[in-house]
Amino acid sequence: MLVLTFVGPELLLLLGIVPVNLRHALLFGVSLTVMYVVMRIWRIRWSEVGLVWKWEEFVPIAIQTVGATIVVYGILGLLVPIVTGDPRPIITTPSRYLILAVGVFFQELLCRGFAIYLLNRLNLSDWLLVWGSAAIYGFTHLHYYSVIVVAVTFAMGVLWGAHYVRFRTIVGVTLAHLVTAAIFLAHGYLEFREAWGIGW
Repeated sequence: MLVLTFVGPELLLLLGIVPVNLRHALLFGVSLTVMYVVMRIWRIRWSEVGLVWKWEEFVPIAIQTVGATIVVYGILGLLVPIVTGDPRPIITTPSRYLILAVGVFFQELLCRGFAIYLLNRLNLSDWLLVWGSAAIYGFTHLHYYSVIVVAVTFAMGVLWGAHYVRFRTIVGVTLAHLVTAAIFLAHGYLEFREAWGIGW
């Protein structure tokens, strides 16, 4: 299920079989369809993939979000322009942020909720659940051809995965993900490249 849900769609993009402009339809269409079918067959409840509200998660996720925002903005918004001598234009198109918000929700549902559910069926330790879901999350960003995007998504996948394994809800990690991804989008790091690069 992991291969069909996460690896297959990303390989179709990387191999150029599906054009990058159809990435959302491919990544979310295939992955969400597989997830929904599996949930119906295995009778998985939505709460088992993190669609549940838990108040006790909000202080820890707020602290993580503030810390991650400072680090990510410090690197992308301040350090990179200083090192490269090239300030990046800020993207302000509202529709891009709306699409981002929808995408972030589905990424968390898939890469935290569903991926950790599937990995948990293998009787893995909590840390293997965290690292495994982070590897899946990083892998699903290879089509950006950016070392920064893949490295940061893996690192954030570890942070958010640990939070998810502790609280078993995607609500807080979705909000944290949205803040971090908005910084990436604002500074143009979610634009596509023809070849691998550091990311700027």
